[in-house]
Amino acid sequence: FFLMIRRPPRSTQSRSSAASDVYKRQISKMTRLRNLRINLNRCVGLKMIKFDVSKSASTLTSLSLCFAGCRSLSNQCISSIFQEISKLRCLEEITLDFSKCKQLENVSLDLARACYSLNTINIYLHRCSKLKDEGLSVFVTGLESYKTIGSIVLNLFKCRLSESFKTKLKSLFA
Repeated sequence: FFLMIRRPPRSTQSRSSAASDVYKRQISKMTRLRNLRINLNRCVGLKMIKFDVSKSASTLTSLSLCFAGCRSLSNQCISSIFQEISKLRCLEEITLDFSKCKQLENVSLDLARACYSLNTINIYLHRCSKLKDEGLSVFVTGLESYKTIGSIVLNLFKCRLSESFKTKLKSLFA
């Protein structure tokens, strides 16, 4: 899936121009998005990205974000992405890949709004060396309350987690 929006030329900034109307129609189509895939794998120099799903919060059912290997992506940026995801209400499937994101310290992902429709969660956080127990505790506590989820994949290979936290995770997924 590749989305490209054609903007009106600078000479047609008038609200009544035909080119401006085409642009408005393209934006309105985005408000009805059902599936969204973004793959920015290995964008090593990427530090910030503006991610806004508010116009599709009630229609988006499938979300796949791949930021694997984006080593410079700031923890603040990742937190703002998690905040945007938390606004989604009809999400059925979510796949997030933040593997090798060296700045990731906290998974502040709250899926409470989508918990009744959510069926599949795939989260890949392997080799996030700054991620520790406290950075995952809120998310894991939230997972305990999502009873309707059919499938959860959580890859935490090479994260710095304590043995007690690993035991808690094992009991959650047993």
